[in-house]
Amino acid sequence: MNYIDGIIIDIENKTSFPGSVVIDDDRILEIKKADVYEILSDRFSKKLPYILPGFIDSHLHLDLTKVSPSEYARLAFSQGVVGAVVDCHDIVSVLGKNGLLTLIENSKNTPFYFGFSAPSRITNGYTVNDIDELLSMDEVTHLGEIKDFPSVILHEQYLEQLYNLAKKYNKPIDGYAPGVTRHNLIEYCKSPISTDHECYSYEDTLEKILAGLKVQIQTRTNFEFSQLKKIFEDYSENLMLCSQIIFGPNIPKGYLNKSVKQLINLDFDIFSVLKAACINPIKHYKLKTGCLKKGDYADFILVDSSYNFEVLKTYIKGKCVYDQNNIVKSELNLLKPVETIKSKFISQDDIKIISEKDFVDVNVINAVDDEINRETFTDILTVVCSYVVMFIYISLSLGSSFYHFNYKTLFVKSRILLGILGIFI
Repeated sequence: MNYIDGIIIDIENKTSFPGSVVIDDDRILEIKKADVYEILSDRFSKKLPYILPGFIDSHLHLDLTKVSPSEYARLAFSQGVVGAVVDCHDIVSVLGKNGLLTLIENSKNTPFYFGFSAPSRITNGYTVNDIDELLSMDEVTHLGEIKDFPSVILHEQYLEQLYNLAKKYNKPIDGYAPGVTRHNLIEYCKSPISTDHECYSYEDTLEKILAGLKVQIQTRTNFEFSQLKKIFEDYSENLMLCSQIIFGPNIPKGYLNKSVKQLINLDFDIFSVLKAACINPIKHYKLKTGCLKKGDYADFILVDSSYNFEVLKTYIKGKCVYDQNNIVKSELNLLKPVETIKSKFISQDDIKIISEKDFVDVNVINAVDDEINRETFTDILTVVCSYVVMFIYISLSLGSSFYHFNYKTLFVKSRILLGILGIFI
């Protein structure tokens, strides 16, 4: 068993106390509150870190981080982020279902908690059957954001198939409703969509919460956090924090921990903020991440204080995956290439040309290492004609028709020589 001492932040019960997290293998065996004698002992006399559940990014476009899932996880651990609900519709638009499966496969090499979406946008290379297959996977926690909000408002029939697939697997549906308000919002919320991450004012956020949506507050939001203080006080159950887009190499500069610090320094209620940052995404997307309770996976972070939130250590399933003062070794896991070009052997019969003529001009693409060389008889005629025209133009435009030989001006006044030199030049 392993004992981790510190000031334990109990988000659900809105309290904190000195104590120990008792870890047995990968689970929390007990959260033990220190008694008076322990508090007075040397063990608790030093400055103690604060212990709380890890942060969860509730909406992230993982493919736009420009790093692999395992590398993203390594960077996120340093900022106390232990899980992320990710949408990868951009890579699916390019590589189809196999693109997403490649990311999922790479994510298995890290203890980080990923909740992948089944992107909802159907393309030529990505079908309803693909969505069905993805939603059946444990790694896929939800149906990705439906960006066609006008069709949601108008209750277009083609969306029913997507709704039914999400219902079939009992998984939530992410939404996208920028500027949707009043009567349109009422119609929008008649759908089974449960979230929105496109709120840009206090009024917008409040209206969507009252309409029944859970709102994901973007950490790079365009309006001041201070406007949301009342909403965090009254509707913390309906809020989550998300980055939506973050460039992987920028993560060490600050992530969700930076936004939590900012909110708390604006005098927001600490337990309401931490509920949005740590607990609500786990409940909504049914992630397996621990919430710092007895019997949960031993997933938690240690920070320096309840106002600065500098991450000292990150634990996943009882193992330290980040330590500010020590290097935690992690394997380099490269993404496997996705096959996008399918080819088959071409025989002579496949390219045979049947003609009554003895000779036929055809266009030929000749495959050369690292390049494609295209040569045709038409190209040769074009080049020859261009040189003839160039010769005639230079010969008529420059020089003299009657020229008396003088080697000093030979290459200047002779039309024929000027034409020839012009072609070579």
